[in-house]
Amino acid sequence: MSGFDGTRSLGLLVSITLGVAMFTNLLLLPSLLLAFEKSLTTKSFSEPFFSILDEEEDIELEELEIQLGMSPGKGEELHEELLKQRGQESSS
Repeated sequence: MSGFDGTRSLGLLVSITLGVAMFTNLLLLPSLLLAFEKSLTTKSFSEPFFSILDEEEDIELEELEIQLGMSPGKGEELHEELLKQRGQESSS
């Protein structure tokens, strides 16, 4: 035990706090949850807590189209033409 009264008092206070917290967590909380279970479940199912808005449309994979010449590895002739077009557009 510490000879300093402040440390001794703080240790006692922490011990009491942990004891009360453990008591309420193990005994009081389950009994309260069982007692209020019916009112909690009926309130939660009566109206949604928040609504989810789906603003995006789902795109089907079959509907996607591939544009040729947009990647440097394939269709290099078309890619060069696109670069030239973009260069002309940016210069004008």
